[in-house]
Amino acid sequence: RPLGPDGSVLPTDEGGKYIYPAVGPDGSPLPTDKHQKPIYPVVGPDGKPLPTDSEGKALGHDGEPIPTNAAGQPIAPDGTPLPTDSRGNVIYDEDRIREAHPLPTDDSGRLIYPVIAADGSPLSTDSSGHHLGPDGNKIPTDDSGRPLGPDNEVLPTDPTGRYIYPVIGPDGSPLPTDSRGRPVKVEGEEETGKALPTDASGRVIHPVHGQDGLPLATDSSGRFLKPDGEQVDIDEFGRPLGPDGNYLPTDSTGNYIYPATKPDGSVLPTDSNGKPIYPVVGPDG
Repeated sequence: RPLGPDGSVLPTDEGGKYIYPAVGPDGSPLPTDKHQKPIYPVVGPDGKPLPTDSEGKALGHDGEPIPTNAAGQPIAPDGTPLPTDSRGNVIYDEDRIREAHPLPTDDSGRLIYPVIAADGSPLSTDSSGHHLGPDGNKIPTDDSGRPLGPDNEVLPTDPTGRYIYPVIGPDGSPLPTDSRGRPVKVEGEEETGKALPTDASGRVIHPVHGQDGLPLATDSSGRFLKPDGEQVDIDEFGRPLGPDGNYLPTDSTGNYIYPATKPDGSVLPTDSNGKPIYPVVGPDG
């Protein structure tokens, strides 16, 4: 069982996961508040400790405890963690704090944290400002407003504090990534994952096959082409769309399947086996 800095077995959360404590500049566990959040040491620009309240929480220029995120880290109004000095003390600079733009909040008063796609582009939002996942639904959050991924775990963040939503595969689960964080597609358990190509905007180019199971033709950019020679339409996340504007179905290996179409571009009807029913005319037309 894992041990903490003091040699004792680490505590666990409700899910049975071991929790390693936040440690101070000297390597010892930080004190915690009544909610078991760590209380970080905070200093001003001059390196002197800020005044604290009865719990030991540092007070800002307004005399109120400095806001923290769900992990107890002191944050700026824009939700980003405050910087630290070489000794691990959090630095509270009043002038810089005033320059930061506050994060928006929802109807419950919880912060709406910034969420970006794996390629660094911002995700779409609904009318309330909440970020939307690849399926168009609002990204769920925990009680503190932190966005959750498909596995219901809090999303990872980049160096600036923005949460990163993973690239989602056809089955709805996050795609594995390579050492650079680029999504890869695993063809089989014993095969090595191969990085999926991306377009000029950094969006993943998902494989699209025809009714015959063969890949559609592509243009010079790698984008797949419809029977009329035009690019297959995609949504903002790169997922291919059919003539009706809906997402294409996928086969058992995750390839998107483009339907057979009529001369006017509309989708042909199919039989009970999913095979297209082509119109047939006689010699007289």
